[in-house]
Amino acid sequence: MHVFWERGYEATSIADLVEAVGIGRQSLYGAFGDKRRLFEESLALYARTELQGFIDALEGPGSPRRRVQAMLDHIRMLAVREPRNGCLAIRTAASQCGCDTTLATHAAAQTERVVMELAKTLGEAQQAGQLDPGKNAMALARTAVCTLHGMAILAPLKDDLEDLEVILGILGTLLIDEWDEACETS
Repeated sequence: MHVFWERGYEATSIADLVEAVGIGRQSLYGAFGDKRRLFEESLALYARTELQGFIDALEGPGSPRRRVQAMLDHIRMLAVREPRNGCLAIRTAASQCGCDTTLATHAAAQTERVVMELAKTLGEAQQAGQLDPGKNAMALARTAVCTLHGMAILAPLKDDLEDLEVILGILGTLLIDEWDEACETS
């Protein structure tokens, strides 16, 4: 997973994978079939590990506001963690959309899980009176995740994380700063 994450699908060679996995070429083909199948397994592992942190934060304990804040904290942790490779799912969707729609669609579906869970959490906030019920929870969730996509692309390109912090602050304002603090419960 990490070789694909660092280099991308197209730039990763079988020799790179053999070296990273520490098994022979024939063993690699015997275990996974081909490079594409190994990449699909890597995307699935990425979803179970890296993307699951978003879902865990949004499904965690506390009020909807606290869970959205936990998601923002998770984003901050990912943005500053080394190596800063961005998001494998987003990089795959962007790089494969014109040449391998199956891979691009699979990668995009992984981030759609985050959209759906965030929209659900924002809907809960509306039901609890913490967020204006006139706001479109799905549109807010899609806007937030689109912003995360941009951050995932920018993160590996930035030596200075100040811009990412500013973007994350604006995202926090969009999602939670206007919520009524008086309605906040643990």
